[in-house]
Amino acid sequence: MIKKIQALIARITHWRNNMQGRARLARLPRAVLKDLGLSSTDVWQEARKPFWRD
Repeated sequence: MIKKIQALIARITHWRNNMQGRARLARLPRAVLKDLGLSSTDVWQEARKPFWRD
């Protein structure tokens, strides 16, 4: 039972990290995206992914 709860907490933490990371990515200035080799379209597609998708 404890392992299932730990696995659930880990999954929820992973989902939260996905959401936060995508939100941060979406707020980056275009110049930074260009330095990273990302286009606005790339960022838009990533930011629109559901939180449960990697």
